[in-house]
Amino acid sequence: MLTTATCSVHADSVCEHSQSLHENVSRRSVGALFTASYEICLCATRVADAISILLGGNAGEVGFTVLGTLLSGASPLSTRQLLMVNLLTDMFPTMAVAVTPTDHDSADQACEDSGPVGVAVFEAPLSRQIYHRGVLTGLGATTAWLIGT
Repeated sequence: MLTTATCSVHADSVCEHSQSLHENVSRRSVGALFTASYEICLCATRVADAISILLGGNAGEVGFTVLGTLLSGASPLSTRQLLMVNLLTDMFPTMAVAVTPTDHDSADQACEDSGPVGVAVFEAPLSRQIYHRGVLTGLGATTAWLIGT
């Protein structure tokens, strides 16, 4: 059974719109429940994007470091260089996702598609995004390193 307390507890832990969700759900109207589910869909999508950026970028960096070490016998990046790569592949893209305003037309389409909604976003689609981002980050870094050596 879905109760007002359950919705507000989950909304508090999901996104910044939790106060408005709590107010909407506490009115117990059907329209408010649809609004709450729409907001949770948007938040879950943004959280999945941020997670894929962070984990995929780090996986690509690790893959590049291991491959570069295997090819050259020494680490291709110094500690400072590795921290700079980490900064560029993690912080800036994640901040861009966090501060990007929501385009409600594309968000409506994303939440209405037959794809996964809510917590289901964190299963197979997230794994695919992490894999793709990791491979692209690793290939890009390896290609740039091979061109530079």
